[in-house]
Amino acid sequence: MAHHIETLSVAPASQKRTLSPPVVTAFRIGMEWLAVFLAAYVSGVLYHLAVNRSLAYTNPQFDLAATFSILFTLVSFYRDDYRMSLYQDARKAVRRLVPAFALSLVAVIVLAFLTKSSDAFSRGSVVVFLLLGLPGLVGTRLLASKAVAGMTRAGWFSAGRVLMVGFAEDLKWVLEKGAPQQQGYDVIGVEWLANGASGPAAQGLGIDAIVDKARYLQPDTIVLALPWSRGDLIDSCVRAFMNLPVRVELAPERLLERYSDLRLGRLGAMPTLNVLRPPMGHTGRAAKRAMDIIFSATALVLLAPLFLIVAALIKLDSRGPVLFRQTRYGFNQRQFRIWKFRSMRTMDDGPVVQQASRDDDRVTRVGRYLRRFNIDELPQLINVLIGEMSLVGPRPHAVAHNRLYERKIDLYARRHNVLPGITGWAQVNGFRGATDDEAMQGRVDLDLFYLDNWSLSFDLLIMVLTVFSLRSYRNAY
Repeated sequence: MAHHIETLSVAPASQKRTLSPPVVTAFRIGMEWLAVFLAAYVSGVLYHLAVNRSLAYTNPQFDLAATFSILFTLVSFYRDDYRMSLYQDARKAVRRLVPAFALSLVAVIVLAFLTKSSDAFSRGSVVVFLLLGLPGLVGTRLLASKAVAGMTRAGWFSAGRVLMVGFAEDLKWVLEKGAPQQQGYDVIGVEWLANGASGPAAQGLGIDAIVDKARYLQPDTIVLALPWSRGDLIDSCVRAFMNLPVRVELAPERLLERYSDLRLGRLGAMPTLNVLRPPMGHTGRAAKRAMDIIFSATALVLLAPLFLIVAALIKLDSRGPVLFRQTRYGFNQRQFRIWKFRSMRTMDDGPVVQQASRDDDRVTRVGRYLRRFNIDELPQLINVLIGEMSLVGPRPHAVAHNRLYERKIDLYARRHNVLPGITGWAQVNGFRGATDDEAMQGRVDLDLFYLDNWSLSFDLLIMVLTVFSLRSYRNAY
């Protein structure tokens, strides 16, 4: 490797013979096809057993599996789901799999209808295939991600040969922060580019010398680690490297280190760098809203008898209304009035709201059970139905508490970038009850994790945990 490596403290590149990216991609596709064919066969067997009470199943549904596999692979290639960087983030790889699966299944159904071959597929087994195929592919993609990571660590796989070019300090920062040599890439050279100054900076190589060296080293990618303000020098490097069959990447400025999810965008004809975007996106918000409407309307109908029983118990236990409303902050810090079953003898709603504490004598006898099992929150299904809340999201706090913690906790207000929820990731992890500074910081951290990792499946998991996890009932008083 280049003589500048010692100065920049870069480990020598591996000289081992490695598998090429196309071979690893074929390995991934093979694992997914195997999972699809297995799911198709098992779904047919199970459906035949349920309907005919027999294991003598003669139609393995391999025509369905083959059609789905081809379409799924094409959709995944179109969405660029087989790129190396995606497989280094297993969670993201799985999250992108779900829409690809749905698109492929819809395409199979449409294709079967257009070719008049739908009669060849057992509808029942197709439904079972849907239930088995998605978890099977999720497990396969997770296994493939771990396998690729293991091959990378063992030195069997290389995502490409990389030549680093730039100023010394910028190269050092990129190699430390990006660590391409630890992400499956062979860093075959690190070349210090002379910047025309006097002193140590003048000891670097000129562009022509680096081009000659690159022609000998034969990299797949050249990474330029240069200040973006040096547009003239970047342009000269790009023009020089045009004479080589390589891909040229411009390393980010140090300023961008603080932004974890950068994307290229466009404003009219002008390219932009997107550093911040609302959580979920338009499609995600629409899907979440649809789920909220369906689930809340259904729950209000099914829980109507329970509401009547709770209302009667509250009336028999203490004086006052059955329901009360309190002002909270919602989406984009808009105020709204939240519905709750009354569980206390007081109904604070103003500039001073005293938080409930353990063994609080303001809590009624019935109210203690309502709060213990989250039943007092059920009327908020009305808020969900009319669009002021969601089933899942950061819990809204009283306006007085909100204003206090906005000043105390960094990024607290970011919780309001989505609709508040009846339950949330913080609540199923035991963050209920007291709102001292430490506890509130823990809530905010978990709420922000939810915003950054949202998916419909994550919402469903939180709803299940709200009912069945013991953590959801801790610290309730």
